[in-house]
Amino acid sequence: MLRSLFLTTSAILFFAALGYCSLLTISPIQIVKNPPKNRLTDDIVYGKNLSPFTEEGNDTTTYLDWLSNIIPHSKTIRAIDFPTNGTGFVPQNHWLSIDADKVSQARADITFPFENGMYDVVFSGIGECRGQSAFRLLVNSIEVGRCLTPLSKRSFEEGASFLELWENIEVKRGDTISIISVVGSREEKRSGTGSWTGVIFAPMTRGKDLLARARDLASAQNEGENSDMNREVTPMSGCEQSELPDGERKDGDGSVSVSGELKQWHKITLTLDGPFASEMDKNPNPYTDYRMTVRFVHESGSPEYEVPAYFAADGDAGETGATQGTKWRAHLSPDKTGKWNYKINFVKGILVAVADVPWSTGLLPYDGLEGSFEISATDKNGRDLRGKGRLEYVGKHHLQFQGTGDFFYKVGSDSPETLLAYEDFDN
Repeated sequence: MLRSLFLTTSAILFFAALGYCSLLTISPIQIVKNPPKNRLTDDIVYGKNLSPFTEEGNDTTTYLDWLSNIIPHSKTIRAIDFPTNGTGFVPQNHWLSIDADKVSQARADITFPFENGMYDVVFSGIGECRGQSAFRLLVNSIEVGRCLTPLSKRSFEEGASFLELWENIEVKRGDTISIISVVGSREEKRSGTGSWTGVIFAPMTRGKDLLARARDLASAQNEGENSDMNREVTPMSGCEQSELPDGERKDGDGSVSVSGELKQWHKITLTLDGPFASEMDKNPNPYTDYRMTVRFVHESGSPEYEVPAYFAADGDAGETGATQGTKWRAHLSPDKTGKWNYKINFVKGILVAVADVPWSTGLLPYDGLEGSFEISATDKNGRDLRGKGRLEYVGKHHLQFQGTGDFFYKVGSDSPETLLAYEDFDN
C-alpha cells in the first residue's frame, strides 16, 4: 500500500512539473516597448529615464541593469554587492543608503574581480528631494573622482542626471574599489541619505557613449505636450518645499554695508546681501552648507581678525520674526583708529560650515568681495564703558580694559562680591 501511494504521489508531481514547464513555454516574458512614465517601484522613481527593457509584471530589472547592457563588455559592480557590515551603509532594495540614524558618512570597499585594463568608470547615484549627497570613488585609497548628486523632485530617482563619468582609469584585478558618501544634517535630521546603485566599468573611450544613450532616452520620454514628464512633479512625503516659490527666491545683489558707530571699541556690523535662504531649507542648509567669514585687517597690517558670519534672514528678524531672506552678517569691535580693510570668503558645500570638506566651492559673486571703512576715536566716557576699551583676560583675577588699562570690578545685586546683600537673607 505504501508503495502504490509513493508511485501515485510521484506521478502527480511529475505531471505537475510538466504542466508548469508547458506554461513557461507558451507564456514568454513580454517586453514593454512604451514604458509607463513615473512608474514607482519600491519607492524609487525612474522618471525621465525609465528603462525600456523593464519586464512587464517583473520589477527585478533595474535602471543599472539596463545601463550595464548599453556598451558591450562593460563590467558592473552593484552597490548591494559591496559588504556593508560596519561600513555605515545599509541595503535598501537594490541600492545602498547611509544609516542616517547613526552616521553622516559611510565607506564601502570591494575587491575588483575583473581583468586588468583601462576603463571609463560610470557612477550611478540616486537623486533625492530631501537633499544632495556627495560621493568619492577611490582605487586602492587613491581618489579617482568625486561628484554631488543634483536635487530631485522625488523621494528617490534614478536617471542620466545622477550619473558621473571618470575616463581612462586603470584598474587591476584585486584592486580595492571604495565608495565614500557624505550627507548633510540639520537638527540631527539628514538632508539626504547618500544613496547609490552601483559602478559600471565600460571599455575605455565608451563611457561618453553610455551617457549619451542614457540622455537620449531621457529626451525621448520628454517629447509630446501630453507626456507625463512635461507636467510638474509633486514632491512626495517627506519632501517639504520652501516657504517661497522658486520664482520669489531671489538672491541678493552682493552689496555690502557697514553700520553702527564707526568708532574705536564700538560694535560695527558688516551685512552682505547674499544668497537667499530660509531657516527650514535642507538643501542647502544655511547653517551647515554655507560658510562665510570676513577678514578684517587694519591698514598698518596689525591687528588682523578672521570673523565668522551668520545667516540673518531679512536683517531685522528680532522685530519682524522673519525666517528667510538674503542678509548675512559679521561683527567687529575695532581696537584701532584709521582705515580697516575687509575681504569676504563665502563657500558652499555639504557640511562646509563644520568641516574642511574637499568639495567646497567659492560662491560667486559673493566670494572675494572687498572694501574698507574708516574708524575714528571713541567719544564715550563716564559710565559708558566703550570709552575704556574692550575687556580682556590678562591672567589675573579681574578683566582689564584694553584702552585705559583699568581693571573691571563687577558690583551689583547679582554679583558674588555682594553675596550677603541677597534680600532673602534674614536680618
